[in-house]
Amino acid sequence: MKHNWEYKRLGDVCEILNGYAFKSKLYIPNNGLRIIRIANVQDGYISDEAPQYYPLSYKNEINKYILQGGDLLMSLTGNVGRVGFLPQEMLPAALNQRVACLRFGSDIFKKFIFYRFRNKYFVSDCLNASKGIAQLNLSTEWLKEYIIPVPPKEELQQIVAELDKINELIAQNRELLRNLDSLAQSLFYDTFGDPVTNPKGWEESKLIECIVNGGSISYGIVQPGDDYPNGVPVVRPIDLNGGKYVTRDYLKIIDPAISDSYKRTILLGNEILMCVRGTTGIIRMADISLKDANVTRGITPLHIKGSINVTYMYEYLKKEKAQGFIKNYTKGTTLKQINMADLRNLPVLLPPLALQEQFAAKIEAIEAQKATIEKSIAELQTLLDSRMEYWFN
Repeated sequence: MKHNWEYKRLGDVCEILNGYAFKSKLYIPNNGLRIIRIANVQDGYISDEAPQYYPLSYKNEINKYILQGGDLLMSLTGNVGRVGFLPQEMLPAALNQRVACLRFGSDIFKKFIFYRFRNKYFVSDCLNASKGIAQLNLSTEWLKEYIIPVPPKEELQQIVAELDKINELIAQNRELLRNLDSLAQSLFYDTFGDPVTNPKGWEESKLIECIVNGGSISYGIVQPGDDYPNGVPVVRPIDLNGGKYVTRDYLKIIDPAISDSYKRTILLGNEILMCVRGTTGIIRMADISLKDANVTRGITPLHIKGSINVTYMYEYLKKEKAQGFIKNYTKGTTLKQINMADLRNLPVLLPPLALQEQFAAKIEAIEAQKATIEKSIAELQTLLDSRMEYWFN
């Protein structure tokens, strides 16, 4: 569709802020400044998964990095070009390095740019402009020079009103998903109690004792190499963003010979995948389609033995007792990581298997509801993509 629109540099219509290199050793468990990191910037929204906080006493010191509700944030590393609005309820918050904040004088124009930047052509431009081999990096200097359309006011309002209607339906469905996640969390505590205090006196084991016989808790591939057509899919920490399951879609493909040299981490499907470098403790499930795939150095696969329900273990590892242990044993300054020797000793509470399975059945029912809602979100997203294609192509 051809438009008679004006075009300007992005830097001429908004203020673009870079983030701050917060010292992770100063992070606190809660009740501080929420640090908005790369992992929080998802495709079209800001996630609050695994929040990190900074002491409020540093607020004046880092005042220029304090965020406002409704700020448009963009990822500059990894999945470059992702954008989302910071919700008011996530304040007070501050901007971490490699996340950009775009501030506009007009709310309606800000929304227009949000939709414009979610178009596939912008994502392609970001990828082409990024540098890096192991991990892509986008420059805010490039962003300032990026040329954007500026429609007449009436047309601007028409575009935003139409896309807002679809996006609001997506947001409502995401809220339903969050409610179901809260229900699943409540169900865990109602069934097993708080793992930290263990009021029901469950038996305690070590994570290594929960792995299948002959299995291990090991690092993955150190140097995965270049892409290799028709090779072996490999899961990287960056692939642990999104839903519960990691599938083969969009994974890096490597030389089978490299994968074969790391046999201990070759996947069978249905393992728990844990990030052990960078943002340690993030977990996802390996979809059954990942049989014979592998993982990189930043991930360890956990193949849980049959006497423990894997759904119970997955939910347990997201709770404070496990996550607190991981945080306490995560070391490093430039790159944070947890040693495998420490991770193997992570304490695991083991209620009777029958109770685990009862809990898992309820979780699976919740997951079925979530799948229906996720399908609705996908259909709405397809419609939104179609309308953005119409307006921005």
